[in-house]
Amino acid sequence: MTRILQIANAVVMIATVGCGENADAPTGDPTRGGDASAVGAPIVAMAASELHTCAVDDDGAAACWGANGEGQLGDGTTDEAWLPVPVMGLQDAVQVAVGRFHSCALRAEGGVVCWGAGGRLGDGTSERRVVPVSVVRLDSVVEITAGDFHTCARRTGGDVRCWGGNEDGQVGDGTTDDRFQPVAVIGLTDAVQIDASEAHSCARRATDGVVCWGINAFGQLGDGTSEGRSTPVAVDGLDTVDQIAPGHNHTCALAPGGEVLCWGGNAEGQLGDGSLTPRPRPGPVATLPDAARLAIGHHSCARRSQEVVCWGQGQSGELGNGDTVNQATPVSVQGLGAVVDLVAGGHHNCARLSTGNVLCWGNNGNGQLGVGTTENHTAPVRVLGL
Repeated sequence: MTRILQIANAVVMIATVGCGENADAPTGDPTRGGDASAVGAPIVAMAASELHTCAVDDDGAAACWGANGEGQLGDGTTDEAWLPVPVMGLQDAVQVAVGRFHSCALRAEGGVVCWGAGGRLGDGTSERRVVPVSVVRLDSVVEITAGDFHTCARRTGGDVRCWGGNEDGQVGDGTTDDRFQPVAVIGLTDAVQIDASEAHSCARRATDGVVCWGINAFGQLGDGTSEGRSTPVAVDGLDTVDQIAPGHNHTCALAPGGEVLCWGGNAEGQLGDGSLTPRPRPGPVATLPDAARLAIGHHSCARRSQEVVCWGQGQSGELGNGDTVNQATPVSVQGLGAVVDLVAGGHHNCARLSTGNVLCWGNNGNGQLGVGTTENHTAPVRVLGL
């Protein structure tokens, strides 16, 4: 089985700003791996959180990099890593999902494993795990997603199970009780896509509707209110969509034909309509009629046919345009070729190119860009070792 390994080569710094979000010095060697130059099979899946990033290769191996105080890198330690390190004992992964302090992988046979901070791993305990453990009472899974403190899985029949922190009802079982093992999301039996963010979750249904649940302080559930929901509610005026993408305090959807609609908080321009006015119902992003894929964090990004554009919060360089200012309408990310996959963390993004390279940009205070340093980048840089 080919494994994703790591290298530590020199990096040309495009731009640097600020410092990291974690003021504690990492233990161990954050650039561990020395001068090894072997790479794994082509990357087929990625996921990013506020503080770390993970990827899966075509052989089913996984690697993670960034913060690791809760063991969320899965390498058997709690040592931060500024370059990719292999997840231990995982050889059949097909998808990865990451929260702020935990990570999960969907296995080829339909089971799910998780690692990192306790209480959100679905193993029936509140214990921290530094290597993957199986989620209990869960099979036939075809898709996983993670918020900061919870995880959800879509099964073959369209039902959705969630587990973990549930203070804001983001597990969707009608309570605010934390769940250490999967529970069914009430009334959701026909999901065709799921996604989760900090403390809310959303699903696209086979009947063309979209539902969301969890925290709603900024109107991110899209039902026209700011009332939190512990069971799914329909997003107002949203019927057929190709993708649903929750963010930090806002949500976006990709409509057929490429139009992007966003709603929720807008203090940094993350709704992309040219204003800073929040919106509890969907509205269009300005000058963006042809998106093909969305990636949402504290900011928003979209893949178009020939470029990637981002908008919203930009202080860490997450908009990728060489600057560190917010933008209320989309701006082009510099220096990307043909992008086939795009993911967003809290304040950084990563893109997989048709060449097989993975490039990341934005906040790097915990090494989540995978370039062997903790300096931010305002334009894409290549992850080393993939």
